[in-house]
Amino acid sequence: MTRAPRPAPPEQTRPAVGPSVPRATSRPQVHRGFVLVTALFLVAFLALEGAARDLATTLTCLLPTAAVTVRLRRAAPADRPPWFLVLAGLVVLCVYSAGWMVEHHLLGAEPPTSPLATLGLPVGYLLLVAGMALLVRRPVQRDGGTVVDATIIALSLALLLWVLVVEPHLDPEIPTFVRVRTMAVLVAVSAVAGAVARAAYLARSRRPFLVYALVVVAAILLGTLTRDLTMTADAPTGSTWAGAFWIVAYGAGAAGVLHPAAATLSPDESRPGRLTVARLLALGAALAVSPVLLGIEEVRQLGTDPRLIIAANLVLVPLVVARLAQLARWHAEAEDQLAHLATHDELTGLPNRRVIDARVQEALARAAAGTTRGTVVAFLDLDDFKEVNDTLGHRAGDDLLVVVADRLRDALRPEDLLGRFGGDEFVVVMEGEPEVLVETVLPRLASALDDPVLLGDHVVHGAASVGAVQVAPGAGTTAEEALSAADATMYERKAARRRLRTATTLDRPSTG
Repeated sequence: MTRAPRPAPPEQTRPAVGPSVPRATSRPQVHRGFVLVTALFLVAFLALEGAARDLATTLTCLLPTAAVTVRLRRAAPADRPPWFLVLAGLVVLCVYSAGWMVEHHLLGAEPPTSPLATLGLPVGYLLLVAGMALLVRRPVQRDGGTVVDATIIALSLALLLWVLVVEPHLDPEIPTFVRVRTMAVLVAVSAVAGAVARAAYLARSRRPFLVYALVVVAAILLGTLTRDLTMTADAPTGSTWAGAFWIVAYGAGAAGVLHPAAATLSPDESRPGRLTVARLLALGAALAVSPVLLGIEEVRQLGTDPRLIIAANLVLVPLVVARLAQLARWHAEAEDQLAHLATHDELTGLPNRRVIDARVQEALARAAAGTTRGTVVAFLDLDDFKEVNDTLGHRAGDDLLVVVADRLRDALRPEDLLGRFGGDEFVVVMEGEPEVLVETVLPRLASALDDPVLLGDHVVHGAASVGAVQVAPGAGTTAEEALSAADATMYERKAARRRLRTATTLDRPSTG
């Protein structure tokens, strides 16, 4: 064994002085700013009336819009698409709010019915929800799918809330479009709320940002329900108090975007999912919500539009089916991994002794039946492996075994079997003309280990002693006999090499 020269230590260098990078807003500043700014806008909202009050709400929309613009400038290119969607949604909502004010207060529309006033809100919400879904997914994409579970459960609860609470309290004179919009917002925002809540629990490093996101979706949901539940023929725009929820939502959105936790969207630690009884029951219950609600409507005649329930179910069922398929796939992959661990060596990835015994038996059975030209079983044992473990440590010994396994694998034919028998012993099973295999393949195995192996600062040699047994067609050799014979031959070769090494050392002339 020889020691390689150590690399020179790196020179100590001063950090290069370059243009300053904008400092991220500190956590206390974000929290204090959220409370202060939101409180100021709420006070203005309460003190003002009419157009001035609506203007205060509209101006609040500019806060998260500006914050997202700043975040986009600092974000890595891979993190920008979700922020672009959020920014697009905020811009649409700001334009919608401004257009609604113009129609309502300047043109006297009660309620505004232009395409902007009709479609601006759902389009803005759609973009905002899509962006937030991507922002939530990135930090927890290794969570094992529990965020999807939370989304499915939230969807089911939203459907129950719609049928049992919200729709019965809506004014009968409300147009169908408004009902559909209210339900769509309730279902979509509830789904995002479930995903955000679960993500906030999982991604601890992103939790402040996700908690602010949860405040945003909760405020949007409460504001939408407050406005639509208070709509009447005399008040077609609903209660003006709903604007307070938008102010809270916009303020929380700005705070969340500026918080340092939103600076990166890299995934947190992995949490593998499992196919548990609780998950199956929860997903099954989610699938049962729509049929149960339709049954309740049939019995109690609550006046629920079944078309809305069916539409929501068309969203829910594919999610549940996809989630069940994902869980089933993970379960099958886990079984495959367990089967692989049971039949392969964990260190080298080679087949273990169980597979070796089975393969030797199969090869010898084919040779005995005369269906092959013969079999060769070779036994390899590394020379001086104990010295490597004793002097360099077991970690270095493991590294040497991995290198040896890779080199032996490359020297064999695709149809040959290389397995780790145990410790530093390897077994090779080959089928074909025994004499040809011994003359061609076995020398390749020996030469594959000729080159030295670098282990850290040390150079070692991974030479091995090889013993082989040839089994001709028609021979009734058992697996135990073949392995024992190959093992005995290997030890004879090892003893011969030791004797040769000792003789060479004794014959070497002394110096000094």
